[in-house]
Amino acid sequence: MKKSYFVSVLLSLGLIVAAIITAGADILAFLSIPAFIATVFLPVFVTIGVFGLSAFFSSFRLAFHGSEAAVDELKAAFSLFKMLGNSILLTGFITSMIGFITILASLFGKDEVGSAIALALMTLFYSLILFLLVALPFKTAIEKRLAGALAAE
Repeated sequence: MKKSYFVSVLLSLGLIVAAIITAGADILAFLSIPAFIATVFLPVFVTIGVFGLSAFFSSFRLAFHGSEAAVDELKAAFSLFKMLGNSILLTGFITSMIGFITILASLFGKDEVGSAIALALMTLFYSLILFLLVALPFKTAIEKRLAGALAAE
């Protein structure tokens, strides 16, 4: 993975913010600490639980500096990022379901419905951004390194 990844992430986030602002929405409406915590930490903890903390950090290191890595290490990192991506997406859907259940449980309290809908969609929004900007690029970087390592054998 190239160092230009960070530039592309910043540009992507800038474009998302610009789209929100030009749509006339309040940018603060798109910030939710509970949604962020659920969407980020749940998939990370599940992935660490399956692969271990050292394998988690090692996989990120391999994405940037894995040219000398063994094929087995690259395969393990690819599996980790595949699981992380799936976990991010599933967390978004699960937390959205929690939000929709909350909506249905509070249909008669009109004040609570709007915030429950926002939270339900916010977690899905965060999970899609995390998948697009973290899981997918890292998985692809490992996949490219793995293909190169397999071709060199």
